[in-house]
Parts: sequence; structure tokens; C-alpha cells
Amino acid sequence: YAALELQRVGYRWEQGDRVLSIFHQDSRQVQAIAWQRTREGLQRFAALAAREGFQPGVVLFQHGPLEGIPALAIEGILAESGIPALDLDPLWGGYARFVREHSFRFDLHPRPAAHALAAQTLAAWMNHQGWLGAAPDPTATRWAATWPARVEQWRAGQRALAQEQRRQLRELEERYGAVLPAPGAPADQWLYGCWQQPQPGGPPAWLLSTRGGFKLRAADAGARALRVEGSRRDRPSDPPLSLAATCEGHSLGAPVTPTDARFTAQWSLPAPAPAGGLVECELVASGTVPGPRDPGGKPGIPSSFQLHRLELVP
Repeated sequence: YAALELQRVGYRWEQGDRVLSIFHQDSRQVQAIAWQRTREGLQRFAALAAREGFQPGVVLFQHGPLEGIPALAIEGILAESGIPALDLDPLWGGYARFVREHSFRFDLHPRPAAHALAAQTLAAWMNHQGWLGAAPDPTATRWAATWPARVEQWRAGQRALAQEQRRQLRELEERYGAVLPAPGAPADQWLYGCWQQPQPGGPPAWLLSTRGGFKLRAADAGARALRVEGSRRDRPSDPPLSLAATCEGHSLGAPVTPTDARFTAQWSLPAPAPAGGLVECELVASGTVPGPRDPGGKPGIPSSFQLHRLELVP
């Protein structure tokens, strides 16, 4: 549940035919924002089961586009939790095959035959766990004999996909590691939480949500500080902006509260960054306000401020 709920922060990172989300990355921010919340949700579930006296179990119907790195992460977190879990993704043979063979395609819900197949597998698993109050029947015995090989085949495919996802990430980091070096720089280096805002006739700007993760490349002289140039939202009703930063998982000090409409904030790094090195950073902002309403009247994406430039400096 927690992992599915977190798709709301899965800002997409696109470059050509490559599409990655927050879940397809191994960054510290992803661990804190996504997977730690999933762990905590499972811990609460286990505590509730112990308190109320019922047997907990988790069934994952299918991973959808969260294959590769996120699918393996979910598998590992479930193993850590100690809660018995059944992942039905090996039953479908992955997302593409599920869409092609088991869904209605136009809305990706499973067809009746897929529901029946899932029910049979779930019943065999529960029987094998001894939860149905009877000795395992022949169906459960046959399932237990064949299921591990199917899971291992699925897992091997997920490991190969994760390896390719990491290769794509490295390629994007190498190409876009220098963040906003000039007006019009691509926004693909953002891990999450930041997107481009068109500003006809104005300076290039990116909107930041409450949290934004990114990777920066140090200049040839190395780097000792993180510098941010931005603009506050100027409506009188807007809450005050407070901006904090982390680098490689370390807080860079007290938050900054800009008072000028256009501002520069700078924090010293906990350790100098080597020349050309990629450094993982994060901005955390309070004072989020809704964006302009779209033509249909719906509120725009909330953001905290406009980001004009972000860089590591000597």
C-alpha cells in the first residue's frame, strides 16, 4: 500500500525513449522518501497483527511499470519484514506479458481468466502456509514444487532489467551531470521534484516542489559549496519560504529564509568535492503554494519557488 501510495511523488525523468521514475533509482533520497515509508508501513501492519492476534500476509498482484530496481527493492523489503508474502508477478511473466495476455488492454484490469488464475495461486499458497486449517492438498503440493523455479526465472529477468536501468542512469548522469550551466540546459538531471516552467521573455526557471533531488558535477577546480539562485512567489498571501539542503545524506546547516524576491543561497559542503565528481544533493522547501489553475479550472502543481540556477562552486 505504501509503495503504491507513493506513486504520487514519482516525477518522471524523460530523455528520448528513456523513462525513469523516482522508484528506478538507488539514491539516498529515494530510500528516505519511498522505501523507508514502505518499511514503516509494513512494521505498523506487523504490529497491528501482533496486537489483534491475526496472521499477516501480503499479496502483490503485479508491479506494473515498477519493474527492475523497484520490484527487487519491494521483494527485499518484504523479506526484511518477516511477513509472508506472495508476489504474483512471476505468474504473469512480467508487465508486458500481463498487458498482452491477461488484461483488457484498454484499462489494464485483469480479465476473468486472470482473476481465476490468481485465485488458484493464492489458495495454493495459503494452503501451503497452513492457513486453511488442513494439510496441504495435491494442488498446493504441486504449486510448492514448481513455484520457486518460476520465481527465480522472474527474478533473473528483474536483475537484468535493473542492470539496464542503472546503465541508463549512468549515461544520463554523465550527459547531464552539469546542472543548469546556461539558459536552456536540459532538465533531465533532476532525480525528482523539479520541472521546467515556460517563461516567455523571462529568465529560464524550474519549479521546485517540497523536495527536489539532483546530481551535480563539480567543476575542474573541485567544489566546496552548493549555490542556489531562485525567485520567491510574490503573492502577499503566500507563506514564507524556508529552504534547507543536504549533500550525500548530510545536512548542510540551518535552513535559509530568503526575504528578497530574487535571492541567492549558499551552503558549505561537509567535504570538498573532487574535480568532475558527481554529488547527490537535495533541496527541501516549505511554503508550498498551488500553481496557476489550468484551463479546466483545476489547481496547478504545488511548488515553493522558482529555481534559476543550481551549482557546485569552488
